[in-house]
Amino acid sequence: MVFPVLLSLLPGRFPRVPAAPDSADEKPQLVPPGTKSCFPEHADWSVRLIFPALRAKGMGRPVSVKRNHIDSAPVFRSIVFSMTTTFRRLMGLLTLISLAVVLVIPLNPVGTRFQHLMQLVAAGGVWGGLLTLGWRRKGLRGLLLALPVLAGVILALPARRMDREGLRADYVAELQKFESVPYFWGGESPRGIDCSGLPRRALRNALLSRAARQADAGALRMFAEQWMFDTSALAMSEGYRGFTRDLGIKGTIATLDCGLLEPGDLAVTEGGAHVLVFLGGERWIQADPGLGRVAALNGRTEDNSWFRHPVTLHRWTVFS
Repeated sequence: MVFPVLLSLLPGRFPRVPAAPDSADEKPQLVPPGTKSCFPEHADWSVRLIFPALRAKGMGRPVSVKRNHIDSAPVFRSIVFSMTTTFRRLMGLLTLISLAVVLVIPLNPVGTRFQHLMQLVAAGGVWGGLLTLGWRRKGLRGLLLALPVLAGVILALPARRMDREGLRADYVAELQKFESVPYFWGGESPRGIDCSGLPRRALRNALLSRAARQADAGALRMFAEQWMFDTSALAMSEGYRGFTRDLGIKGTIATLDCGLLEPGDLAVTEGGAHVLVFLGGERWIQADPGLGRVAALNGRTEDNSWFRHPVTLHRWTVFS
């Protein structure tokens, strides 16, 4: 749409090329009646958009039309197809750049809302580029147009009844998969993770796994919300977006009565500097910056400075 608008804004008129003489079976006309198309088979939609704007500016001559054929002035054809080629090359370059962004951003252990938005925009760029470049292929065009509709339908499906204990077991199992992963401030990936990234990423993995196994759109929506809105340790203690709730239990991990807790509960230090996750028994898992890795330790028998810090206890609302 850009080229016709720009050409319509140009002042003056271009000199017209003299029309070709009539023949017995051809009649010059600007809009050929009763014809299937006045464009070549290889002319794509951008040619069809550009042609009326060029004709309105006086570029080209009256067209002698045969079925599926256009006999336009050489200047018209050269301008149209050079612009089309440039446009397609530009779209191909933008599509490759968008694909690179989609693939490269997840390599960074740190996940932020800005990076997630960039991924969404880049994914939209890949979709739009493929749709533009493959528009003439009906099968590819139909598939690409169906993708956003299908995604919308899946997200709009009603949620299934939540198996909270099954989800909790998946969550604890995901937490333990991160043992010995290096500590990385702001990280939330197997290449590096921090204290709040550990419970966030484990919960997202459990939700996505449930959504895939049981076709649960509710779990998929929870995953998407958790993915977009990161929750720091302080935000967990404040019930950010209703993700967590306060259990009303305070103290230190070394002296807490673990019988009041359930696996997956969160212990946030006063001030929101650190968070640990209860595994059951008397074991707690954390991404400890002092140890430089994720470790599961016994809160009563093993020595760790975080076990002596005052904490408040919280629980993910999805388990409540």
